[in-house]
Amino acid sequence: MGLLHAIEMANDVHDGLMSKDDALIWHLSFNHFPSVSLSFLPAVKRAIRNAEAGQWNKKVKLPTKEFIETWRIIEGLHLDSFLEVYE
Repeated sequence: MGLLHAIEMANDVHDGLMSKDDALIWHLSFNHFPSVSLSFLPAVKRAIRNAEAGQWNKKVKLPTKEFIETWRIIEGLHLDSFLEVYE
């Protein structure tokens, strides 16, 4: 996982050079090995919204039908760079 790449993508979103969806798709597809299925994108977006709202323990439904805490998704998929609170 490339933290610098994630930070660059998040900065591009902040600067209006790419959409947040495109940055997250890139991050899940190319910044993880093996890549993360794009079926996780809605859960990732929900986890980011929860984290930005301070709801770190709120559970998010995964495409596998399981529920997992927001903080686990943020941490497990290295999404810190995509949180507005960290800009």
